[in-house]
Parts: sequence; structure tokens; C-alpha cells
Amino acid sequence: MNTLKQIVFLCSFCALLVLGACSNDDDGGDSNPDPIVTNANTIATTWTVSKVVEDGFEIPLIAFSSFSVTFDIDTLLGQPTDYTVVTGNAPYTPNYNSPNTGTWAFDNLANPTQIVLGTGDNVSTLAIIGDLTETAITVEWTQPDDVDKTTPTISFELIAQ
Repeated sequence: MNTLKQIVFLCSFCALLVLGACSNDDDGGDSNPDPIVTNANTIATTWTVSKVVEDGFEIPLIAFSSFSVTFDIDTLLGQPTDYTVVTGNAPYTPNYNSPNTGTWAFDNLANPTQIVLGTGDNVSTLAIIGDLTETAITVEWTQPDDVDKTTPTISFELIAQ
């Protein structure tokens, strides 16, 4: 009888070990998604302006009604690829030193603090203010004096379309 109890106990213990090794997130998916892919996917869409601030003063949105910026990614790798800016009649655009189309990147893929538009000598660097979300981003930059002698600091609150 003792042997039967030992066998039952041993089988129960083994079953607990096997079942205890499983967790709710063992579904074949990645429970900790790659932050690089997540950050790029977060802003991979078209954005329009919801608020513009120049040196602390809000600018009427009518001047930015036609403005948009689109960030594209390599859908296979989840990496930044191209951007397109539609300037419309906007007096300020975040691609102040780069063309209306080109490549974009984060300064740090895993923990970005800047979005970099363009390459080489044609680079515009935008500081990310606050968190990246799928619905809103705030970017800020200072116009260089070769673009605007008053070197204003511009902030765009962008909303996803």
C-alpha cells in the first residue's frame, strides 16, 4: 500500500511540475514585444496638426489646415523608412532643413527622444515631448537662424488620421 501511495504522490508531483512550467502567455507570441518595432509602428501613419505653439504663443490652426506628415515603415521589419510632408500653406514645417520626402529615423530605436528627418546635410531633428502614442505626438524644434533669423522654438501637437 505504501508503494501505491508513493507512486500516486510521485505522479502528482510530476504533473504539478509540468503544469507549473506553463504560463498564460505561452501562446507562441512574444510577451515582450521589441520596443524598436513597437515605437516605429506607433507613429507609422499620417498626422495632422491639432495645436501649434511658437515661443509660447499659440498660432491659429487655419495656417496649418492643409499640413500633414506621414511616417512609413518597413512592415516586414517594423523599421522606419520614408516620410512625406504636405506643407500646404503652413508657415512652419518640421522638415525645416530637409526635403518634403525622404527617410526618417529615431535617435535611439528602443527609447527615442528625437525623430530625425532626412540624411546627410539635409537633416531636421525634432524633439519628442512626452510619450509616443498611436493617437497623439508632440514634437518641438528651434528654427535655425539660416531658416528664420528670429530662431523661434516651434511645437506641433499632431493627431493621427
